[in-house]
Amino acid sequence: MTRNKILLKPLIYIMLLIGVITQGIGLSMSSITKYEYQASESAPLYFPMQIISGALYYHDGSGSLYVPNMTVFAGGWGDWRSSHVLDSDGSPLPNKLKLTFYSYMEDQFYQGEFELPLERIEALFKNKHYSFVDEEEITFDKFIVGTTPDGGVSVWLNAIERRIEVFHGQADKIQGDWKWVIDSPEVDRDDYIKEVIEYEQRSPEQLAFYNENGIPYGKWKAYSKARYIWKPVLNGIKFRDDVIKHIHYYNGEKDYLNIPLSDDYKGKALAVPDEINLIWNRTGYLINDLSIDVFFDEVEIFSAFDVLGKDNKSIEMEFRMEPDKNYDFTIWLSNDKNSIELKKTKIKTWKPGGMRYENAGPKDTE
Repeated sequence: MTRNKILLKPLIYIMLLIGVITQGIGLSMSSITKYEYQASESAPLYFPMQIISGALYYHDGSGSLYVPNMTVFAGGWGDWRSSHVLDSDGSPLPNKLKLTFYSYMEDQFYQGEFELPLERIEALFKNKHYSFVDEEEITFDKFIVGTTPDGGVSVWLNAIERRIEVFHGQADKIQGDWKWVIDSPEVDRDDYIKEVIEYEQRSPEQLAFYNENGIPYGKWKAYSKARYIWKPVLNGIKFRDDVIKHIHYYNGEKDYLNIPLSDDYKGKALAVPDEINLIWNRTGYLINDLSIDVFFDEVEIFSAFDVLGKDNKSIEMEFRMEPDKNYDFTIWLSNDKNSIELKKTKIKTWKPGGMRYENAGPKDTE
């Protein structure tokens, strides 16, 4: 009897220890913050890509979220396509991406495994931002995984008015199986690729441009790296609510900017914009507002930023309106010494409902 008691004591201690460890693990798992988000795919305009398989792996090792696959996409860099309904209980944030994808323009498979910046992702999810659409503080609700013809991979966090790039990396070329793309022996590979490319080029003119110029290798990596310290300033014009409510960047990001910049953006390096929408508050009354769509010329604006932003110099993007010159509207980039007018910028104007209120104001450009 005494011997049995002696033997039982170590077993009791072991069982108690296991219980403590298990309880600790349970508490640790239950304390992990979960968020409601989806995953989607993206590819550059005119350059069809297809994700073969992909998954975002949760940082706690509890599982993964699949990236939508098997759909040809070339809708615009950063813009997403698929949206799949998920468990409303939420998921831990991911810290790893595994991806296999196919580039139609190159007839090439790629594969990569990437570590994602979990600390930054967590900070962005926790730091809610105001939504003009929802009229409340919101956080991100989607991970977008983008792929490019040269094997580039980007990951963005997406919300209604805000999309932030958190990662850009390079996948490796691999020898893939054509059945991964389309498992149909009666479909000729070359014919299918040609058909997809011609469809996604959208027009004979764009197809001719591609045939002449080819794939701009390294372009999307350069977009990701190009950041400058710049801010918008107004001269002779007032924006509705003192904000640029839509700005789209070459690296696939989108956002809105307060004027003057909010504390979160002061002194922060921003990507190069390719499109901005402004609401010109002409008289103080909403009925007289005029929407101005600004489309920058890629070569011109990158050259201007490169010249003026050397040595991390701060740049101002000036929106200049001159009423005494029939409301001549121009856009300038300036540092503390030099200024460059963005003369190749295209302008489109419209009123809510699609009508111009009066002739005064910026003139549309072709």
